Amino acid sequence: MNVKVGLKLLCLLVVLGVVSVQGADDQPKSSAEGIIADEKKSKKKQEENNEKSGKKEEFKENEEMKWYRKLHFVSPDTATYKLGRAYHRAGYYDRAIELYLKAVKLKNEYSPQAILGLGKVYELKKDNEKAMFWYKKGIVQNNPRCMHKMAIMYLKQAKIDEAIALLGQASKLGNNSAECLLGLVYRDDKKDLKKAREIFQKLANKDDLGGIYNLAYLLDKYLNKKDEAITWYLKAADKGDNLSYFHIAQIYFYDKKNNDKALEMYQKAADIKTVHAYGILGYLYYQKEDEKNAIKYFTFAANNNDAQAMYYLGVIYLSKDKKMQAKGWFTKAASAGNKKAQQKLKEMTK
Repeated sequence: MNVKVGLKLLCLLVVLGVVSVQGADDQPKSSAEGIIADEKKSKKKQEENNEKSGKKEEFKENEEMKWYRKLHFVSPDTATYKLGRAYHRAGYYDRAIELYLKAVKLKNEYSPQAILGLGKVYELKKDNEKAMFWYKKGIVQNNPRCMHKMAIMYLKQAKIDEAIALLGQASKLGNNSAECLLGLVYRDDKKDLKKAREIFQKLANKDDLGGIYNLAYLLDKYLNKKDEAITWYLKAADKGDNLSYFHIAQIYFYDKKNNDKALEMYQKAADIKTVHAYGILGYLYYQKEDEKNAIKYFTFAANNNDAQAMYYLGVIYLSKDKKMQAKGWFTKAASAGNKKAQQKLKEMTK
C-alpha cells in the first residue's frame, strides 16, 4: 500500500474511533403548516445563537467541529464543506463563509451544498444582496434547494410570479418542500384553490406529509368538505402530525357537535399544548362533571391568558364554596374582558 494513503487511512480510522457524528447532510422536510414562518423561526434561532447578550461570543469548539477539523487534515475534499456547515450551525458565520468558499473552489460533490450554505449564511447576516447572488449561482447549476430559498426571498418582496416560476422549477426537480410552498402560494396569494388542491393532492399521493396535511387543511378551512378533511387529517396524524388531531377535534366540536369524539381527539392533540385545545378539554370534562380533569386543563389554559378558562375555574371553586379562589379567578377573567365573570363579581359583592 502507498505509505501516504496508508497514513491517511490510519488517521481516518483513529478519528472514527474517537468521535461519532451524523455524516449525511440534512434534507429539507415538508412542513405541515407555515413554511415561511418556519423559515423565520429557524433564522431567529440561529441569530440568537450568534448574538448572545449583544456581545461577541467567544469561540467555543463543539464535538462536531472537532470531528471535522480532525477529518479536514486527512480528507479536505470531504471535510471542508462539513466543517463550514458545523461553524454555520453554531453561529460562527465568518468562519463558515471562509470554508464554504474553499469548498466551492474544490468543485466536488459538496460544492453545490456550499453554494447553498453561503446563501443561507449571508441571509442570516442580513446581507440579502450576497445571499441572492449565491442562490442565483446555485439556480444556474439547477440546484432545487437554491431555487426554493430564492423563491422565499421573492415572496418576502411580494414578487409572487417570480417565486412561482422558481418553485415550479424546483418542483420538477423533485423538491417536495418547494412544491408544497407552491401550493400555499396558489392558495393564499393567487386564490386559486383548484390549482392548490391539485398540487397538494399530487404530493399527498406521494405520501408527503406536507401535501397530506395541507390537502386536509384546504378541504377543511377553504372548501368546507369536513369528512374528506378528516380522512386526510388522520393520515397526517398517522405520520406523526399531532396538529391534525387538533383540527379533527375542532370539526367534531364545532361542526358535528359530537363532544365525545371531540374529547377523544383533543386528548390525542394534547401533546401540542395549545391553549385553545386545553381550554376546550377543560370544558368537555366540566360537562362530564369530571372536576379533577376540568381543573387541570382549565388551569393550563387560564395560566396562558384564556379568559373563558379563568371564568370556569371561578365557577368550579365557587361551587366548592372556595370563595377566595373563585373571586381570584373571576377577577382575572373580568380584567380580561369576560362579561360573565364581571357579572359574577357583582353578585358576590352584594
